[in-house]
Amino acid sequence: MQASTAVTPTISHCGKLFVAIGQSQKTWLVTLYSPDRERMSRHKLDGGDHPELLALIDRTGARVAETLGSAPRVMSCYGAGSFWLHRLLEAAGIPSFVFDAASCCCAP
Repeated sequence: MQASTAVTPTISHCGKLFVAIGQSQKTWLVTLYSPDRERMSRHKLDGGDHPELLALIDRTGARVAETLGSAPRVMSCYGAGSFWLHRLLEAAGIPSFVFDAASCCCAP
């Protein structure tokens, strides 16, 4: 019996595109986890380059939709401090979760 080579999301992916944004004034590190790929992808953007951030999310979402046949739901998270970014993402229809690293249960 031959295994299928079709790309389909697993139950753990649920058709969602996850976006994590690490911010500094100089650069942003954007990590994407999409249902059509096994590995996360990392992208370095100029700090504050929100048009490129939205374009990157759009390009990735379009690729996923083409591969899987339906558009993924996008979810984002980043560290506290940039509530303008939260408003920008929400206005673009992207749920945004803000976290405070100092309050994380994983802290030593």
